[in-house]
Amino acid sequence: MANFIDNTTLDWLLDPNDPALLAKVLTDLLGRSPDNPEVVDARSRIPEQPFAKAALDAITSGRIWEHTFYIKYRGISWTMAHLSEIGVPGDHPAIQTGIENILETPKRATQVQQRDVAPLKGCQPVYWKHPLACLTARMATVLTRYGLTDHEVTRGARATLLHLHQPGLGFACQVIDYSLLPGCIMTVPEVLKCWLSIPAQERTPEEETAIRESVELLRKHGLYKYVPVAAKEFAEKTYKWKVADIRELKDQWIANGRLNDRKAKDGWLRFSFPHTYNPDLLELLLVLGEARRQFGEDMVPQDELINEALQLVLDRRGKDGRWKLTGGINGKMWANLDQKGKPSPWITYRAHRALRLLDPAPA
Repeated sequence: MANFIDNTTLDWLLDPNDPALLAKVLTDLLGRSPDNPEVVDARSRIPEQPFAKAALDAITSGRIWEHTFYIKYRGISWTMAHLSEIGVPGDHPAIQTGIENILETPKRATQVQQRDVAPLKGCQPVYWKHPLACLTARMATVLTRYGLTDHEVTRGARATLLHLHQPGLGFACQVIDYSLLPGCIMTVPEVLKCWLSIPAQERTPEEETAIRESVELLRKHGLYKYVPVAAKEFAEKTYKWKVADIRELKDQWIANGRLNDRKAKDGWLRFSFPHTYNPDLLELLLVLGEARRQFGEDMVPQDELINEALQLVLDRRGKDGRWKLTGGINGKMWANLDQKGKPSPWITYRAHRALRLLDPAPA
């Protein structure tokens, strides 16, 4: 596949005014080592990048506490997730404040989804606000990125994720109770990213197995074609029903084959960054690329499914060799990273990163 970068686009991606992107392009696309002087300099300047600075200032000034922990998308949970995504150094005082809040606010669980939960490495399962796989994984990823993989809170979150995992179905979720789906598939890339961020030597055998099962689930549904065709009809029929009645009808519809016909999750074809709880195809491919890097082609083979997804990415590249920001949450965060509807350096970098990880053709 044509995964080359022309010199004009490469110079555009190497803009020194966005040190967060510069560091990633240097390491991920140009192969510079983490201790390369240019990379070290870029990473040291990330806190001054406008997107990062606006969010860090909100924490430092205390304005962020005007919003609840989870509020979309200026609460501390989302803000820390987005800052960790672009690589803000962990020694920044605002990042340390955010980490302290994440460590102080989880709830300990003995039961989740009305079932007893088991500790992981001796740590009691925990969750934030609600026992949701997406939020739990996001916070565990932040803590892992900032060197707290073995902290009791991180291990507690990992225990909750294993408990919520339903092989072949996705993840148990209180929201999914109102859906025709038996398990949440939308959150699979988020949880996979969490598990893959854990150093291999520190993952448990149960997590290794869950990674394989989650990749298999995504492949089973064509990566992003998991939405039941009958989903809207089911939702309209059960609107304002009691959960017990919804579950009963769901069981009947599934038994009658109403879950068998699936369609694409259209939102996954609108590329965005940073993300909401809803990923996109680029995010999914980056996660699968990391899975291949760690586990090999045995887990993520170079087959028609992957090639079709990569071609979808290439089809969205403009004649100028760049990708646009077509989705996302601009206007809802402390600042915008790129301009919606315009060629986006971050989306272009992510597209090339996915192609590098999953396309064996020379760049």
